[in-house]
Amino acid sequence: MDEWLKLIMSTFPGRLKRNEYYVYDCPYCGNPRRNFQINIVSHVFHCWSCNRGGHLGTFFHDFNLDYSLLPERGERKESFQVEKERKEAVMALPEEADDILSSIGCFAKQALDYLKIDRGLTERDIFKYGIKYCYHGEYAGRVIVPLYESGDLVYFIARSYGYGVKPYLNPEMKRKDILPILWGDDPAELVIVEGVFDAIAVHKTGRTVLPMIGKALSKEQIARLVDMNFSKLIVMTDADAYSDGILLAKRLAKEELIVECARLPEEDADEISTEELVTILRTAKKPSMVDFVTAKMKM
Repeated sequence: MDEWLKLIMSTFPGRLKRNEYYVYDCPYCGNPRRNFQINIVSHVFHCWSCNRGGHLGTFFHDFNLDYSLLPERGERKESFQVEKERKEAVMALPEEADDILSSIGCFAKQALDYLKIDRGLTERDIFKYGIKYCYHGEYAGRVIVPLYESGDLVYFIARSYGYGVKPYLNPEMKRKDILPILWGDDPAELVIVEGVFDAIAVHKTGRTVLPMIGKALSKEQIARLVDMNFSKLIVMTDADAYSDGILLAKRLAKEELIVECARLPEEDADEISTEELVTILRTAKKPSMVDFVTAKMKM
């Protein structure tokens, strides 16, 4: 084991191991739900509570650790290639994206009202998930929800907060294998949902969740999920997309994954109380052959 990793393990006990990640209570914000993760392959860190993140050199400096123990970029071998591939997926938020909570004016208020009233988010949620808004430029009239993987921004959702423009105007996907997972209390089980606001609602229950950014997962995303060895996957969809969820569960089950399905009522996940969501997830069940046949007939 590398010396730098031994130093982290001895300094920050109580970790959970999840493939290439170590998951801790955040040493920056003190959140006790193990939302702080360290990627031991690419040497980056990120906290899903306070949004602190970056290279481990910054982390070592902040906590007075001996960052000379960290490997040089040229010494990384396998991890160097992993990081190189990840950089291809990194993008930037729109230049016009502005902070909602510190802005004034009618556009900021409209965006804030949309998130609070229509999406049921609090100001703490808006800060935690780094949600911004644009009042001019290509994404004018939209809130911007960033999605991260291993501390890197890999995608963002641009959702209109008013009328007169189509609901979504998302950037072109640079890679089809990104998995912008929001890690929760149990990193062994993963809930898969359709949209980013559904993902936030589920994440607030303490679950680990992945937004699909669409109706399905790509074969590249499924291959990565197989490699991550989750103990169980739960596909949760809206009532009108339940057949899509059943067919996705069938694709995942073919990879010898344990998959269950949960069906939302007529409302979206972000319109349901946390208590109701917890109950719905607890009642998730493995689809039957009748479910598969019925879903296929509806397509």
